[in-house]
Amino acid sequence: MRVRLGEDRFSAVLSAAVEKEAEADGEYAVVSDGPVVAVEQTVKSPAVGYFKASDAMVKVGDIVKEGDKIGEVVALGLANDVTAKEGGEVAEVCVVDGDSVEFGQRILVLRK
Repeated sequence: MRVRLGEDRFSAVLSAAVEKEAEADGEYAVVSDGPVVAVEQTVKSPAVGYFKASDAMVKVGDIVKEGDKIGEVVALGLANDVTAKEGGEVAEVCVVDGDSVEFGQRILVLRK
């Protein structure tokens, strides 16, 4: 099952036992028998300003650990660190060094 609300995404896979129970109850339907989908975590901007990448800008395929600094958002001379709250593989880089960003804007997407 995949759910997307704005920029946020969520994916889940039910075990066979739960699927059978749900079908028996008639409350749920199996949407897809496709492959297992990885869970994605979005790293968002903590403030309005300009994104300044860390010395080694992450790219798709890089592994990021919990607490790793991705860069910072600078506004009026003040820097706000952008860090990963969870670890994972970089699935998408949404901004580049020097881009203006809004509060809550996606910086990158991590896949677990």
